[in-house]
Amino acid sequence: MNNSVRISIYNIILNYVFNRGFQDYDNFSRKLTEAILEDFAKGHFDLRKTISKVKTSFFRLNSISRSQFFNKRLEKAIINAWKNSSKINEPLTERTVKIIKTPLLSHGVCKELQVDDIDSFIEVRKVKPSEVVNLIPLDLDEEFIKNSLAEIIGETFVQKDWGGELGDLFTTRIKFRGHRIPTAFMFKGKGLRKKLTIADCGKNGDQILRLLKLPARLFIVQHVGEIDFTVREQLEMATEAKARQTGKALYYCLMDGVDTARVLLVYGKLDR
Repeated sequence: MNNSVRISIYNIILNYVFNRGFQDYDNFSRKLTEAILEDFAKGHFDLRKTISKVKTSFFRLNSISRSQFFNKRLEKAIINAWKNSSKINEPLTERTVKIIKTPLLSHGVCKELQVDDIDSFIEVRKVKPSEVVNLIPLDLDEEFIKNSLAEIIGETFVQKDWGGELGDLFTTRIKFRGHRIPTAFMFKGKGLRKKLTIADCGKNGDQILRLLKLPARLFIVQHVGEIDFTVREQLEMATEAKARQTGKALYYCLMDGVDTARVLLVYGKLDR
C-alpha cells in the first residue's frame, strides 16, 4: 500500500477530531486509521461499522457517543483519499490484499532522536535550553539556517530551493553512533514565527510525505519556534510506515527553535 494513503486518511481523521474540539485520547485517530485500512483491504468499508468496533476510551473521555462521532462527509473524504491512492484502478483481489498488508508484516523499526543524540551536533550538550529561551522564536530565515547547519556538518553541496523539491537539504555528512547516515531536512524559518502545525506542512502534510521519499535513514523537521505535537505524530507515523515497508531501521528528529538556537550558538553561528 502507498504510505501516503495511510497518512492522508490519518490527517483527515485527526483534523476532523480537532476541528470539533475533541482531544485525540487513546491515540484514537491512528487506531481508526488502521481499522479503516484493514476494512479496505478486505474489500468493504462502512465507517459507521468501523467506528463501532474500535476499542478505545476516546468516546468516553470526550463525552460523545460513537453514533454522534459518525459523519457522512468524513466518510466521503476517507473514501476519496483511498480512491486517490495508487490502488485506485486495481480490483481488490486476493493478490491485492497481500500487497496492501505487506508493510504491516515487515520488521523495520523507527526511533525518535533528540538533537543531543546526533554525533554531528554533540557540542549542543554544552548549551542548556534555559540559555536560549529568550531568543525564541528565532528571527532567522530558512536559507541562513540551512547554510549554517550545512557548514557545521561539513556539507559542501547545498541544494537550491525550488517548488517541487522533496526536502530542503539531503546530506550524507551527518554522523550518528560513529557512522555517516543519509539525512533529509525540512526547514521552517522566520516566515512562520507561530507554532508549526500540520496545516503549515502543505496539504494534508504532504511536505512530510515528500521528505520521506528521499533515500534517507534520518528525517529532521526544523522550525524557529514551537512544533505542535501533530507534526510529531505525522513524522512518526510516516517514518514508521517507511520502516515497515523497507525493513530498515529509520530515525526521525524534531528540531524546534530552542534546539536550533542551541546548535547555532554552540557552533558560533548565532549571537546571544
